[in-house]
Amino acid sequence: TTGGAAAGATSAARCDDLAVLRGMLLEEDLPRLRIEVLPEAMREGRGADGCYQAHCGGDQRVCEARTHTILVEAGLSPERRAWVVRHEAAHFLLHMYMHRFGDNRPLVHYLEEGMAELLAFVATAAQGGPCEEFVRVFSSITRFLTSQD
Repeated sequence: TTGGAAAGATSAARCDDLAVLRGMLLEEDLPRLRIEVLPEAMREGRGADGCYQAHCGGDQRVCEARTHTILVEAGLSPERRAWVVRHEAAHFLLHMYMHRFGDNRPLVHYLEEGMAELLAFVATAAQGGPCEEFVRVFSSITRFLTSQD
């Protein structure tokens, strides 16, 4: 999920947050990504356990130069937190590579969410982690897509 600035976030990226991203992101892209923890529940205004903030306004040069932010809700289990960090990092990947390939058009929301889930699944499976979340979310996306004409 992409969004605006969040008041009250703390810069508390844990070492294991970066560990779950190794192999998913290029080493040169890791410094462009900051992970922050929101002390209050994110569900109250956002409907999610995390969100991605691009901070670039659609400009490739700005996108490459700025630090992007992943906000994660405090109190998540380690498995859920790893999934959320991977899912939101997938939004970062999609955003960065769309810019790098010269396409600044936003993706259709459900397509971007589906792609982020798929990338999170691949990264989780590659590291031997649990993938039940992917099955649950991707099933609902598939039901949505098949209901469209």
